[in-house]
Amino acid sequence: MIVALTLLVAAIIVAVAAPTLLAALSRHVSPSLALTAWIASIAGVFFLIGSAVTVLLWPDHAPAEGLVELAIRCLGSLQHAAQPWIGESVAGASVVLAVLATARVARLARRQLHARSKVRDYHRDVIAVVARTDAGPEPIMWLDHPMPLAYSIDGHPGYVVATEGLLAHLNADEQRAVIAHERAHLRGRHHRIVNICEILA
Repeated sequence: MIVALTLLVAAIIVAVAAPTLLAALSRHVSPSLALTAWIASIAGVFFLIGSAVTVLLWPDHAPAEGLVELAIRCLGSLQHAAQPWIGESVAGASVVLAVLATARVARLARRQLHARSKVRDYHRDVIAVVARTDAGPEPIMWLDHPMPLAYSIDGHPGYVVATEGLLAHLNADEQRAVIAHERAHLRGRHHRIVNICEILA
């Protein structure tokens, strides 16, 4: 039970402290490093919670429990002195909480993805009315607007929206670089990463 409690406390500490620390870090490091740190912290919380539940449900002592008991022997003695029903109750409550958390994430994910899909489809319909389209695996929809701008929208297929201002302000190599950057977002499925982070948030 000590290992499970240690893992659960670690998960809570990471979940509570990481957003503040990572928000400050994100202002001083490269975007790729910041994104990696955010995703790693999210994965770490889920890993720690999953490990805590696994340790609680382990038939005998979990493999790592001996090392932790050695490090904190006094808490280990408390664990062995505790009534068996305490550990079983904690394990049961942990399973119930894990199931409830999973159900909530699934419900929020469905709602979030449905809302994003509606906005994305509406955006595509509106853009299609006013833009000229260059066909291709990731079509480019050109808007007649003087501001240089480009962004990508995920979907099946995803597409890139760019403005005539982009053509006016950038040379051919720069234009290709901007379009390649937006297409890299689509091919790398970066929108899915954003979706996952928004659901978890």
